[in-house]
Amino acid sequence: MDKPGKYISIKNHKLYYQEKGEGSPVLYIHGNTGSHVWFREVMDIPGYRTIAPDMINFGRSDQIEESDINLYADYLNDLLDELEISGCLVVGHSLGGPVAMALGLHYPEKVGKLLLIDSGPVYGLKTPEEHYSVIELYKTNRDMIKAAIAAMVPTCKDEDILNLLADEAMLMNKLSYAGNPRALERADYSTEASKFSEPVLFVRGALDPLITEDMGRQTAEAFHGDYKEISHVGHSLMIEDPALFMEILIEFDGR
Repeated sequence: MDKPGKYISIKNHKLYYQEKGEGSPVLYIHGNTGSHVWFREVMDIPGYRTIAPDMINFGRSDQIEESDINLYADYLNDLLDELEISGCLVVGHSLGGPVAMALGLHYPEKVGKLLLIDSGPVYGLKTPEEHYSVIELYKTNRDMIKAAIAAMVPTCKDEDILNLLADEAMLMNKLSYAGNPRALERADYSTEASKFSEPVLFVRGALDPLITEDMGRQTAEAFHGDYKEISHVGHSLMIEDPALFMEILIEFDGR
């Protein structure tokens, strides 16, 4: 995806996004330390208009003092308003999964279907307190963040991709290194999930060291959705097997 991206003003802040193609809209929501580049290999899908923003606090978008899942969803809702998009297929990866849940629950007209890729669970994701001292080190230590990312995508051995993902991680708001895990702890949608009436599919890589099978199955059940496990990938299907990711997306969408 070599085309330059675009900036749009949302709540008096600049949001950066990339888009490609024409047809049914797909909104890609990246995870923690992420950006639009996590979806760079899955932007070109015939019959689809794919949209991959850098959320507020991430990548090339502006930064704010707050790190909050509901607030991230609010910004994306406004982005969809500006692009005049509703009823789209929303893909949420990792931290982007709870953001996608919040978008679907709080702005149901915007979300036609919800595809969760190794998403944070519906009841929130607790980070052990002793891990925060290490998280703080990630802010300024690119080698550490690269190693952490590599552990999340265990089947990706492409150094160029790993370096790109590490570079993108270093663009994230420094306040959000600790702020985002705290936000994920608060992101409990378990009592609301059954209100979402559209199709939901949770896809988990069996080699994922962070999101367990129980987390995925319980999240799918809460949304009355389906669960699918992929045996040969870790935390990030669209990085580790982009062709299979696109195949699953098209099959799930069923257009």
